[in-house]
Amino acid sequence: MAHITKRRNKEGLPSYLIRVYLDENENGKQKIKSMTWKPPLNMRESTADNQAKKQATLFEDKLKK
Repeated sequence: MAHITKRRNKEGLPSYLIRVYLDENENGKQKIKSMTWKPPLNMRESTADNQAKKQATLFEDKLKK
């Protein structure tokens, strides 16, 4: 399952940190992959939130293959 964190840079523009927890190694530590998705400047925030969910699903599917 992907976890999405909404962040803002110094100028106030949004970006989304997407983390995917894959599995645990032999020591019990979780393996995590992450990416940052930045929406286009002209995209509304509600649309960007929905698009971030889609990007998270695509990223998770890519890692599972």
